[in-house]
Amino acid sequence: MSQIINIRKKFLEQPLSTILTEEEEFVEGEEAPRTPFQLSKTKLIATVGPQSCSVEVLKKLLQAGIQAVRFDFTWCTLEVQGFFDRTYENLLQACQETKKMCAIMVDLAGRELYLKSKHAVGEDGWPRRVESPVSVECGQIIYLSCDKADHGKKDTFLVNYDDFYEMAKAGDTIHLGRYLSTGAEASAVYVDVLEVTGKKIKCKCKNPAVLDGLVTVFHCERSKSGQENVQNLLPVMTEADKEALKRWSTREVDFVLIPYPKCKEDVQEVREYLDFLGMQETLCISKIETRAALNCFEEILDVSYGVVISRSSLGMDMPIEKSVKIQKELIKRCNFVGKPCIITRVVDTMTNSPRPTRAEATDVANAVLDGTDAILLGAETTRGKFPVESVNTVKDICRQAEMVYNNDYHFKSIMRALGIDGHTPNVGEPMSEAEAMASSTVRAADKTNAAMILCFTESGTFARQVAKYRPNMPILAITVPTLKVKGCSWTLLGRRAARQNLIIRGVFPKLADPKTGLQEGWILQDAIKFSIAQGMLRKDDFVVVCHRLRGDLVISIVSVHDALGINMHNGSELGQRHASTASMTSLVSADTDDQYGHLSSSFEQGCALKPQPADGKSRSPKHNGSGLKSLSEEPQAEEKATAGSGDDPVKTKIKRGFFSS
Repeated sequence: MSQIINIRKKFLEQPLSTILTEEEEFVEGEEAPRTPFQLSKTKLIATVGPQSCSVEVLKKLLQAGIQAVRFDFTWCTLEVQGFFDRTYENLLQACQETKKMCAIMVDLAGRELYLKSKHAVGEDGWPRRVESPVSVECGQIIYLSCDKADHGKKDTFLVNYDDFYEMAKAGDTIHLGRYLSTGAEASAVYVDVLEVTGKKIKCKCKNPAVLDGLVTVFHCERSKSGQENVQNLLPVMTEADKEALKRWSTREVDFVLIPYPKCKEDVQEVREYLDFLGMQETLCISKIETRAALNCFEEILDVSYGVVISRSSLGMDMPIEKSVKIQKELIKRCNFVGKPCIITRVVDTMTNSPRPTRAEATDVANAVLDGTDAILLGAETTRGKFPVESVNTVKDICRQAEMVYNNDYHFKSIMRALGIDGHTPNVGEPMSEAEAMASSTVRAADKTNAAMILCFTESGTFARQVAKYRPNMPILAITVPTLKVKGCSWTLLGRRAARQNLIIRGVFPKLADPKTGLQEGWILQDAIKFSIAQGMLRKDDFVVVCHRLRGDLVISIVSVHDALGINMHNGSELGQRHASTASMTSLVSADTDDQYGHLSSSFEQGCALKPQPADGKSRSPKHNGSGLKSLSEEPQAEEKATAGSGDDPVKTKIKRGFFSS
């Protein structure tokens, strides 16, 4: 026993008994405001449906930490579009009342196959099956038909794709299940194909089930290592999809999800249609749902803003034992190129239960440790009984997993792939200037133990590049709104760029208050005061600031007390508080924050503003191994050499490669 205790003391950070009782780190003598919830770096996306369409529920979801909302057009009829129209208006109202930003996602129907059945729109505008649920038993013989003449025959189901019979042959496996089936319900059945006669497929059920709602059809890949299945020839966009996009073209849609892409041409086709509708700023995200998409993953990723790993469909198109490795590989490839990766189907049992299973909780944590950017909730928020509880549960699991995420390993992995720090390069292209500055920003924040990274960005691109290196501290991306005038019309730019960064892990976008003007000094002060008011920063913290100075990208290290003129407590130590999501409160819950996340210019909570001294001395933080040097101390020789030229010594060091070792 003594040996075990010695091992724990030597190698482990804390005893197991303290994990359940640990509390958030708190600096004695400082009082930070606490908000009703704390954000995770991993973003959460909710799918709206009959259980999450009201203003009250949407407000609760936003307050719980939802960063984006998905409108699923699988049941894409004009009647259902009326439901989505009302939900969209409710979402705008919820955003206004909660003063939070929320990205808008539209998910197309595309090549989805399903069984034809009669549906009617309910009082709430949501379609529901008119026919009674169909029960099937293990060993029962059923028929899948593409012939309309078979409608109404016993044990016969019509498929919406007329040539589906050409895809199947004896020995194949086909999955029939309720759309967004949780797996915990008896609403899905696997059938073996016995024979194909004409346009009718004879099948044998492998398990009992009750088929209800929209029943989708998935033809599982027959090969374990290659791709032998015949792919359906349906277009990547149905006519209903095109009509729906036309209807939504006048709204600020941030993302369009493309289901079942086979190659990059599918993504480009959707992109061209969006441009035709005038939706040039709407970004395309591809859903990886089949083995065909896996085979062309690199080229699909290249023309997409990001990807969704649709684990339900994809998991049926491969040997189940391969799913974990595939997920890790897809997430890693997205991380290395700095594109968002979203996973689905995490806490399915919370559709009917207030608590997930242990396996689901572990699954969420593993996805976070793999490096996923966001988690998409489907049935949990669409028709689930506990939509808000599902969001809170997933958020809490993400935060716990982020505490043990190895940021340093991820950073070094990317450096190794790029051939930096003495590693053999795995790629042949040198780093761009922006890429080099992004990696240096993360390195500088780590070396100085900064509590936050602050980026000034117009399009949000640089903030995404910084997030690619997964810093341990949050990234506050400040977008300055600009006015674009064309003739007699004008457009306010910046809001959409800020919202599109909402799905990037670790990035918390905000719009600068136009009332502060375009001077970065005032915006910086407002950002720091805002962060202090929200509990993100304290007076002894440091912030790494990325901005442009006379056209050049510059990294500055700013101490909070210097930026605001706050007197620092005696004996303060650099790194007195470690930055982590455990001690980070909401960025977007202040009463002075409007629906687009403007920074208020009147934050006075805990901040006693004083005029900046005009003695010309550097106000950059200096680290001597034990703490901060007094502001009255003389600068070092290198700093004296640069002070005369007006250059900030820290900026000069960075330009000379100070943080490259």
